[in-house]
Amino acid sequence: RDIDRTERKDSELERVRKKERDGELVRKKERRRVRESEKERERRRVRERERERRRVRESEKERERGGELERNKKKRGD
Repeated sequence: RDIDRTERKDSELERVRKKERDGELVRKKERRRVRESEKERERRRVRERERERRRVRESEKERERGGELERNKKKRGD
């Protein structure tokens, strides 16, 4: 009878440990997921900034070209 009791206690302990391990794994996965989504958000922000910089550079180039066109028209007397 004592053996049954200790086996029962052991199996109960095992169940408790398994639940703790599972909970720990769940928390670990959740932390990883949060980290990944933060990284992804940061990447998106960086890409957006790059896009904005490119847009600004392009519009500055366009403005310079526009200025050249105006000067050329004046030289030609258009």
